[in-house]
Amino acid sequence: MNTEAKHHQPPDLSTVVVNGQAFPIADLTPTGRQILTAARLRPETEHALVLWPEDGPTSVIELDELCPIPPSGSPSQFFAAKTDGVKYFILDDTRYAWPGPLMLTTLRQVGRVPEELDVWIEHRGEKPDEQIAENAVIDLDQPGIERFFTAPLSIKVFVNTREAVVHKRTLSYWDVVRLEHPGASPQDTNTTYTVSYAQGPAENPAGNLLDHQTVHIKQEMEFYVVLTDKS
Repeated sequence: MNTEAKHHQPPDLSTVVVNGQAFPIADLTPTGRQILTAARLRPETEHALVLWPEDGPTSVIELDELCPIPPSGSPSQFFAAKTDGVKYFILDDTRYAWPGPLMLTTLRQVGRVPEELDVWIEHRGEKPDEQIAENAVIDLDQPGIERFFTAPLSIKVFVNTREAVVHKRTLSYWDVVRLEHPGASPQDTNTTYTVSYAQGPAENPAGNLLDHQTVHIKQEMEFYVVLTDKS
């Protein structure tokens, strides 16, 4: 018996990634229904599907719409959810389709928003524009299309009770020290600094920060820097 022939299976023509999970699909021009079936999302008629291309915004793929899949290279990416309809939002003047609840982390992903930018929701004069918290879930069921925009990251912290503004999400030991002592340098062996913090995010709510360490920060986090002269 030819065991090699017995165990040989024809290769899958391609792969699709739905909600972050890869699935084989044996059709290079599947319909939206076939993609949902491959992802084991049934009944297909109760799910919405959007394509996340390598470049550009998400777009709706209808159940009977053909969606060409590349036979090689990076697999096509999709998001799907059980829902009665697709919602839309606008990010930096570009419209995106979305099939379900929208977390800020997902908005950053599909909008390719770099870490050094914050995301804000635009209220158009009804009330002040609002920065979206990192753990927020955004309600797209409100009337109209939600509009978002990005802006340079700006986080207010307190160093020895004095306000300072920083423009990144993590700070090193020396970053914090220099907020209080701008001329501080690791080459100055006669001076050391004790750094502690409080009111931090869940990753590091409070503690001491040592040389060569970094700390995640959030709005209104508190730092305390104490200088020790060894000379």
